[in-house]
Amino acid sequence: VGTGASRDVFTKRLGVDTAGTPVSASPAFDEYAPDISPDGRHVVYVSTESGRPEVYLRSLVDPNAERVQVSVDGGEEPRW
Repeated sequence: VGTGASRDVFTKRLGVDTAGTPVSASPAFDEYAPDISPDGRHVVYVSTESGRPEVYLRSLVDPNAERVQVSVDGGEEPRW
């Protein structure tokens, strides 16, 4: 979803949610290319927060869990 000059990652349960829930949303950085784990418990996505694209993992079942950077030296197009 684009918001101005950046893209953000949201989740939405089809047939349940009327609006998306932000997974990673910042007006200053791009967040894009989300991919949900086969069990539906996690999402990986790309963020440019570090100044270059990096892949991050975030829990979808625990909103208080910290995100984890899973790329080491930049990354794009995450897949399970």
